[in-house]
Amino acid sequence: FLLMHVSSFIRADIRPAIAAHKERTATKFRGVSGGEAVMTQLLARASPSNAQRLLDDDVALLVESQTKEVIASFSLKKRAEVELGEDLIQLAATPSSCGFQVHYDLVDIGVYLCAPKVQELFSVSFDYVSVKRDFIPDLINREIKLDAIYAYVLETQEGENDVAYASCCTDPRTYYHTCREALERWTYPLVPDTRTAGSGHAPQLRYRGRGVYQADSVSPGLRCELGPLVAIEDSTTIGDGTTIRHSFIGSKCKIGRNVLIEGSILFGNVEICDNVKISNSLLFTDIKILEDTRVGDSCVLGGGVTIGRGRVVPPFTRIFLPSRLRKSEAEVADAVAHADAHTEKEIIGEDGEGRLWPMQRWSTEKLQTISLGCSTAPFIKLPLPSFAVDEDESSEEEESDDEAVSDGEASASSPVASHKRDQGDDSAFASEIRAMCQEGLSEPQHMQHKVLEMKSFRLASNKTDLEVAQVILPVFLETIAFAADGGAPKKDTWEKFIATRRAGLLFSSFLSNAHPEDLVPLWSICLDFCMRPTRTVSVYSGPQKEGEGDDTEAETVTRDNPLFGSTVFCSLCEVLHSCDLLDADLSLPLWYRHKTQGDLREDEKAFLNSPRLKAFVEWLEEEDASDEDDE
Repeated sequence: FLLMHVSSFIRADIRPAIAAHKERTATKFRGVSGGEAVMTQLLARASPSNAQRLLDDDVALLVESQTKEVIASFSLKKRAEVELGEDLIQLAATPSSCGFQVHYDLVDIGVYLCAPKVQELFSVSFDYVSVKRDFIPDLINREIKLDAIYAYVLETQEGENDVAYASCCTDPRTYYHTCREALERWTYPLVPDTRTAGSGHAPQLRYRGRGVYQADSVSPGLRCELGPLVAIEDSTTIGDGTTIRHSFIGSKCKIGRNVLIEGSILFGNVEICDNVKISNSLLFTDIKILEDTRVGDSCVLGGGVTIGRGRVVPPFTRIFLPSRLRKSEAEVADAVAHADAHTEKEIIGEDGEGRLWPMQRWSTEKLQTISLGCSTAPFIKLPLPSFAVDEDESSEEEESDDEAVSDGEASASSPVASHKRDQGDDSAFASEIRAMCQEGLSEPQHMQHKVLEMKSFRLASNKTDLEVAQVILPVFLETIAFAADGGAPKKDTWEKFIATRRAGLLFSSFLSNAHPEDLVPLWSICLDFCMRPTRTVSVYSGPQKEGEGDDTEAETVTRDNPLFGSTVFCSLCEVLHSCDLLDADLSLPLWYRHKTQGDLREDEKAFLNSPRLKAFVEWLEEEDASDEDDE
């Protein structure tokens, strides 16, 4: 039978897993441990920095290579290494074993294929409260194994068009990221264009560009900024000057003017008055937030709550309405009795309605692992891996490191050695990001997957989104400059290229939260690109002939730069503005003032003293000033 957690979502073909499980149970197959097969545990791949991982997923699994029997599990919550005992090493050396694999990239998704004996095992033990935390570890880590657990990893097989996807939404953070991935990755059937916004025959959400999905009945006001990654359900109204990013808005919501909502989920019938800011929070139904209020990061507001005017709700606050609770929850009433009435009035306000949920029993660490806007990465004890550009380079670096150590430990820890290591890490990071960006632009149907890979690699490398943007911008410029459907900056040509190659998604994924001053270095990259008369590019000669290997030969050649020259640089600035990239309205004038107020090099003067560029920057500044006057 199939056992599935109520919070699990899976979209994958599990028929091979069912067939393998049936065969093992029918033949009473016994693996290397000698135990009877009673369960197949479905797992999904997720890197340590994946947003879907729970702190409970900080586990290493020892799996038999051929049969996929789970031999042992090791919790890494309080340690950063895995020790294999002599008994496991001897077991791996037996003739019936094909060797073991140690996995740190697999997570439990709450879906299990069970033999009838599982019910029997649960009935004879009162220690099993959770399948994931109690039952599976107990069976796996017993000294004498009578029963065995097998693993099946959900992966897209070669030749399949549909991508396997699974997640387990056990807290606000994982629920938010599942919603977000539904928009980013189109995890059918959770795709906005095919699902209804509610029960019955509710209106569908339609794609509006920039990662925005909304019902036809949604009414946004003037100068609204929606996206990227926003879903707005039916009959919702939005006031003038409101900004919504990376958020999910339910049906029949009323959002006032000059409201900022980022990284949040609002369920149905929520009213947000003017000048309210909400960041990384979860709001249930029938909530009202009055004017000039700020809801801090990682808050949860229960149904029916009202927050008064001019309030500031601190991060990690939980507010509920007692009348919405079940009468049987007596412990809640006891907890509320100890709440500070003065603090409640400060946060909720005299014109508000609700009670604070005391959080004394919750540590900051636990709150950060389950709340919106947070991550489990800071609490992972196991060091995240470093990445090398090339195996040969890695071996050379290791040899040089060994030589340095032989000369003395002091030299290895010197500032010069540390600086060289940092340079090597930066070079390796840029090389990996550059390769993933090129793959995404050449195969735009896989762009979203490449963005997710870059996000994960950025976290693993302890870098920022802006550092990624500084790598992908010259890759984009080089790709469009030398592409058959690109070339010199022209509005129609570049808009079509950006749309077909999904470059807008690429940039918005890393620049959506950037301020204008953050984008200043990107214009310097554009200037540097246009100042170089030639570019060194890689030209691929095509697939090898049969028998010559699988690799594709690449030849490095020097070509004239189609974006070279001051006139082309002016065109580039104008086209990037018309294509809505790099927030040119604000960032370009800011960069231009910063650049011209300093000492210009001789080769820069021809570019920055161009009358055409000056006029364009002045026009942008006038437009910005007129917009402020209108507000």
